[in-house]
Amino acid sequence: MSLPRKSNLGEHIQDSELETLIETRVKGYSMSEADVRKQMVSFIYGNAPHESRSTKESAQHAADSVLIRSER
Repeated sequence: MSLPRKSNLGEHIQDSELETLIETRVKGYSMSEADVRKQMVSFIYGNAPHESRSTKESAQHAADSVLIRSER
């Protein structure tokens, strides 16, 4: 059985310079279909139970089989 992830218990630090940098880099950015697929495969693989013996290949197959997809 896999253990749940620990939440961040640290204190939130406000960094307006970092927030401004992130906003300027992200504003108007659009992911390509290839980037979305890579992210989906990574999410599927990373969230599979350890005892499932999932592989990147099986995660890619699962990403190809997803029935619900958003229209872009």
